Amino acid sequence: MSKKLLEIIAKIDPSATLYLSNFTPHHIFTLLRDKGFLIKLLPSTLLGTIDTKAMKAFDPSEKAVILLYPFYQERSSQEELQKMQKSYNFTLYELHEETEYALQNIQQIYAEGLQSSKDVTCSEITSAQAYIIHLAPYMFCPKDEIISYLKQAGVALDTKLTGLYQDPYFESIKTQHMTAHECRLGFIALSCEISAEQAQNNVAAILEALQQQSMRRCSF
Repeated sequence: MSKKLLEIIAKIDPSATLYLSNFTPHHIFTLLRDKGFLIKLLPSTLLGTIDTKAMKAFDPSEKAVILLYPFYQERSSQEELQKMQKSYNFTLYELHEETEYALQNIQQIYAEGLQSSKDVTCSEITSAQAYIIHLAPYMFCPKDEIISYLKQAGVALDTKLTGLYQDPYFESIKTQHMTAHECRLGFIALSCEISAEQAQNNVAAILEALQQQSMRRCSF
């Protein structure tokens, strides 16, 4: 468990309400739940960030705490949340990945190889064993075909990333998280425990799959 996370938890009033994004790692949610905190979820956008425009003002009597975990591109919400603190009643804490980049080279190949595509957005390079990319919302429609092509091409990936809205803890408000569900379908976690050559081949396969399905974009 992250020492930074434990230090932050020690600072939080046990009576506070904790607000998490839908894509906070489940082990962090479990730790907070087991410590007895009341937990609520923040609204999500189709891009995987916190939807600050959809956030409602917190009750002045509520000790609200937002734990911002930089999953994917959630850091893009950071400045907006900091601005909101001036008029909204909440405390903001930020959690960061550990800075051990054993798999950084493979992630760098993905980042550089895919940066030219407008159909995907790449995550920041972290110490994680997988590198996350996110399909642009207009590419959600042909997602199954894209994933099928990548698997046939031998790309090691996972599309079962968990949104916290799926946990039974939030059963009573599950209808509020349709956007998070749709967003989750666009996340692809690429394995980084591969060779540089395989990573380059994977980049080529991803770009080819996107090109093949470019005419089947969703219309909103």
